[in-house]
Amino acid sequence: MRWGVRSFSKGQGNFEALSDEERPIFFMFKVKCPVIGKDVKGEMGEAVLKAHAYRD
Repeated sequence: MRWGVRSFSKGQGNFEALSDEERPIFFMFKVKCPVIGKDVKGEMGEAVLKAHAYRD
């Protein structure tokens, strides 16, 4: 796992767009739909901070 360069992303739309990127990203957003809630194991309206890492 590489954490040299970090990106920070705010908002559920950015999570939807960037969650497949092959780089380390920290996501911060409020769960606004049940599909994303299931993906991040969160409830509707809950604030989420998620670290996304990739492996070389």
